Amino acid sequence: MISSLTKYFKKLTTPLIVVILTKSCHLMADPSGGGGLDGGGGRSVVCRNKKGKIKSAELFDFYEGRVQHKVKPVISKDSFESQVETMIQRIGKGREPQFTENLRLYANFIIGLIKSNQMLPDGTGLIPVEDSKHEILPPKNCEYEQLANYTSQNQVLINREIWKKLNNTNKAGLVVHEALYKVFRFYGATNSKRVRKVVAFTFSGIETYPPVFQTFSEKPLKCHTLLNENGSPFPGTSFYAYNTPDGDLHFQFDYIDGGLMLSKTIIGIDKIPIEKLLGDNEIPFVTYWIPLSSLYDFGSTIVISFEPRDLNNNDHRKKMKIGIQSIPAVPTQEFLCGPSDSEKTN
Repeated sequence: MISSLTKYFKKLTTPLIVVILTKSCHLMADPSGGGGLDGGGGRSVVCRNKKGKIKSAELFDFYEGRVQHKVKPVISKDSFESQVETMIQRIGKGREPQFTENLRLYANFIIGLIKSNQMLPDGTGLIPVEDSKHEILPPKNCEYEQLANYTSQNQVLINREIWKKLNNTNKAGLVVHEALYKVFRFYGATNSKRVRKVVAFTFSGIETYPPVFQTFSEKPLKCHTLLNENGSPFPGTSFYAYNTPDGDLHFQFDYIDGGLMLSKTIIGIDKIPIEKLLGDNEIPFVTYWIPLSSLYDFGSTIVISFEPRDLNNNDHRKKMKIGIQSIPAVPTQEFLCGPSDSEKTN
């Protein structure tokens, strides 16, 4: 994947430099080898009696989904392994087959560790992983407790006491959470908010939504963060720029700020011919505040700023600065844009 993108950017002849406000991300790592990514963790909502015994336990993703996003999981008595596979297929519908295979690889890795009984001894808890960035408190007389932690040594540490109190749907939710968060961290995710939302929505029964990629009527521009010093196109944001039949300029995102899109995610900007992005006719300085159209990121706002081109330092490539801000006060990154290889993007 990285090598193919590297070759693509090397052959661009009329690049557009795009400036985007985003955050850093990590390179992809092998799930069973070295170089694992630091501790993503799954939390639970645990209610205990006066003697400290667990009365009830629920995956935090489901609690947050029910309270904050108004979606409830469909509880099933099927084995947690079969539920994991069903949800992987459901999530994977929005992306390319390789994404589904990668997600399944990590899920099976976690299931293997669970089946080999590699859980913490009874009475041993986990240190909280501060990556949830949540906004709501637990129910009265209940607490958030760390249920699992995917360590940098490719261990999945699971609190046995809480695990035993979960039903099969909650167990499946935990596996999907950990596998999906592992994939998301490849692209730079530093908290689990989007993972939890995806898990909550997926287990609520949502099955059909537009996929990330589509077939365009004309060849779009393909835009991605500049290659870093390691020759990799990561970290960053990736999108296609194209005109609709009505002449509106749309950006359709593959990932934003390291957040991998799992359904079609677009913004409609204005009636700007795509040729102006690369042509001599500059777009005047202008800023747009635009809500994203996306299943999992609905309501998020993107700030698009077009700026005049700068041809300093004897660089004769046609340039235009486009600031894309989804998270305030984050570093600036540069982009290259050029014609995509084909009309079809999936």
